[in-house]
Amino acid sequence: MGRPPLITNNALLAAAREVFSHDGLSATIKDVAERLGVSEAAIFKRYPTKSELVVAAMVPPLPDMSLILDPLDDIDDIRGALSQVMRSLLAHMRETLPLVLPLISQPDIGLENIMRQSSEPAVMSITAALAKRFGELRERGDVSPVDGRAAAGLMVATAHSLVLFEIMGFHGGTIPPQGVEAMLDALWIGLCPQMQAEGEQQ
Repeated sequence: MGRPPLITNNALLAAAREVFSHDGLSATIKDVAERLGVSEAAIFKRYPTKSELVVAAMVPPLPDMSLILDPLDDIDDIRGALSQVMRSLLAHMRETLPLVLPLISQPDIGLENIMRQSSEPAVMSITAALAKRFGELRERGDVSPVDGRAAAGLMVATAHSLVLFEIMGFHGGTIPPQGVEAMLDALWIGLCPQMQAEGEQQ
């Protein structure tokens, strides 16, 4: 009797991703095993439940935060940098929310399982990293002394909500860029030291 084929975890997750993406979340561990040419037991040794495999295969990894936050290094144009950060946040949300929302709505998966299996939810990681960068800008006097976590939370929540609106079909499925910029202007008025000083003088 030959030895069962050895598969890497990456190969297992890639196969599971293909199966669940093509056949839906009703696909079974048996379907994944057949795709790989291994036994169901071989998969259950690594992922004791189907929900664990689905979460591991389908929840997108964290984005590269340096790519999202690097524009804020340009302190000569922080308002322009905020636009770039928001575009990156929207791109990430547009890619990930359509994958995650069906998992949350599955009774045997749900948000609790996703939270338990993730080291830290993406939204929390992104918010924390952005808040840290806002804190650094505040300490240098490049933005007004607002709460960095609150500012970061507003940006992330705005991107998240806008993409949910797009998924629901608002604005034909695409939020107009000028609407996004208007929301950023509202945030920027609270962050810009010069604008804050002018407001205090009036």
